[in-house]
Amino acid sequence: MSNGKTGFVPAFAVKTDDGRFLVYDNGRKGPDGRLQVSDNDLQADLSPTSENVWTLNLTAKGRSLREIWFPIEPSAEPLGDSLADDVVHFPHLMGLAFDVDALSETDWQGREYPGPCFAPLAFIADPHEVRMVAAVNWPPRKVRVLYAKGRLALCYDDPLPTGASRAFSAMIVRSMGDPSAGELPWYAPLDHYRDWLTDHMRAEGLYPIPYPDWMKTIHGWQNVQLENFQTRDLDRVAENWRRFKKEFPWLQMWGQMSEFHTTPGVKTGCCLDDPTVHSRYTATLPALIKSVTEENSRAGFYVRPKSPYGLLDKDVAASKPDRDFLFGWIKQNELDHKVNAHYVDVLGAKNFGAPLTIARMFGHEIPRESVIERIVDVYPAAALISGCLWGGLECRTAPGKTPEHLGKDASCLTFPRFGRYLLNDRIVFLGESNGDHMYWGTTRGHDYFTERQVFLLGAKFDAMRLSESERTPNEMNRAVRMVLDERNRVDWWNRDPVYMDRRGLTEIPPDIDVRRFRGKGNVDLLVIDNWKLATGRRFLFEGAPVAVPPKRLHIEVRGR
Repeated sequence: MSNGKTGFVPAFAVKTDDGRFLVYDNGRKGPDGRLQVSDNDLQADLSPTSENVWTLNLTAKGRSLREIWFPIEPSAEPLGDSLADDVVHFPHLMGLAFDVDALSETDWQGREYPGPCFAPLAFIADPHEVRMVAAVNWPPRKVRVLYAKGRLALCYDDPLPTGASRAFSAMIVRSMGDPSAGELPWYAPLDHYRDWLTDHMRAEGLYPIPYPDWMKTIHGWQNVQLENFQTRDLDRVAENWRRFKKEFPWLQMWGQMSEFHTTPGVKTGCCLDDPTVHSRYTATLPALIKSVTEENSRAGFYVRPKSPYGLLDKDVAASKPDRDFLFGWIKQNELDHKVNAHYVDVLGAKNFGAPLTIARMFGHEIPRESVIERIVDVYPAAALISGCLWGGLECRTAPGKTPEHLGKDASCLTFPRFGRYLLNDRIVFLGESNGDHMYWGTTRGHDYFTERQVFLLGAKFDAMRLSESERTPNEMNRAVRMVLDERNRVDWWNRDPVYMDRRGLTEIPPDIDVRRFRGKGNVDLLVIDNWKLATGRRFLFEGAPVAVPPKRLHIEVRGR
């Protein structure tokens, strides 16, 4: 694995305080591989510091520098002979894939890390090759991850004042894969970044992530949207809890602060930033919470930072009111309402301050018994990733579409295999929230697509509707039941499964889906979706044939 070019030195660019955009890609390269630049605007020393990592030491001279772009690819560059089969992979919603032909070479697009981007990296891949750029500063730093047609860049928009110096480090990898051996080109660079990240998190005491034991072994939660209940009694909630508590011993509630969602003249909804439990629940909710927690199960309330969102960074004095609001709400729910679990909305979806400072809050101000919305690579927390299948308005997608469909039916698709492969041992919840309810059950003929992705991605269930139908309230959703039965059969959660995507898997039939996990003791777990009950199918695992059984969902255990 290398940058793929002899004598390669990355380019960088700056935007000066007077608006000039200056690109440096042809300065004096010394015999030791360094690039040194000195002019009226800046002094720079760019050199390789470890395998595939370059560090830019930069000093502003004539004027302050408004933006620093490092690295920047000065012009579009294809992988292979042309850009036609190149795909940009972007770290939003567990992964988006963009058709390069739908992009402009000069119109940079992107988002900020941490928050909208779950990692400070992006890559361009074709079927055989990949080119990745990643920010590898420690402590991690706010950065914009940018892409254009055939181009990648990282942009720091914290100004560098005149006379000040700062260092920026980037990992730049270009490598080949071998799809015929189940080695996709993007596996190796993501492995390289993950190794760097976990080494640094371990040194900070953030890794391995100390998830609560009960959270590791549950199948998911019952997602209760209280604002959707027209009556004040909670009989239906209690009935569902009793029906499914054995498999889903976490009752997680949204909307405890809201009147019924269509009530005129008042603000309602799942997600108000109001710590007060609505008066319509005061007579019934305490008894329900007590009945759950007395069984050593989990009852949780919704919390979120105060809107409009400010920083939660304790090193920023002005952030204290926002920190007091969020942490006070969590404590209020625990002390006044006796909940023993939490869903913290927005926290992984926005930038709330220095990433390492926020990461250190988990296990302290933010309890371990919490799930945050979205995932951020350095945050040691379980995460809700629902919404990563649909993608929202900016990247509408459809079940079953993969990057191979780009340019034919769409210019952008969700690709959660990207984020799941990178963050392969994290606890994630996937289900009906944030739009993925559209693919749940038999809605719109989608044939339990969301539930099947929970199975394939090794996620826990975020389930609002656990019954197969309203007519059969005691009958569990058939796909959820199948997933639970298979996972229980192989003692899934106690094996500590780590997602390996399709590594070592080849010749997978188009009507079958297969993923590989590695369990403790070097056991391989092959997760197989044969939903249409196709017969006579097989695939290869490290060159050896594996027959697909006549089961809709199956887990094959190898190397017991």
